[in-house]
Amino acid sequence: MSLRALLIASVATLSLAVPALAGNAGVIVQSGGVNQAHVAQSGAANTYTGVQGGYANHSSVLQTGGFNNAMVGQMGRYNNAMVGQIGSANRAGVFQMGPDNLAGIGQAGSFNNAILKQWP
Repeated sequence: MSLRALLIASVATLSLAVPALAGNAGVIVQSGGVNQAHVAQSGAANTYTGVQGGYANHSSVLQTGGFNNAMVGQMGRYNNAMVGQIGSANRAGVFQMGPDNLAGIGQAGSFNNAILKQWP
């Protein structure tokens, strides 16, 4: 695991620390190739942060309820990230660095916010 990946994971969890006190919190950090992380959280004020480095990694997140936060960061190629949120006032972020990656965010409800960034 590179220093950059650990730094991203550390910074990402800081912004989610306050809501995590009210619900469930999950953090997964994986490096190498062909890793998978599948997370499902229900209820209010859940947080998830996932960081994967390497190739052909897959991450999927499903959160139901309100005021949830999900952030996925992937470095490498042939990675796949999907985030689904149902409820209001949810926030999602997916960040990918490397070629040939795939990402998607789906949200149903009001006052949701999402950002998806990909760099070659």
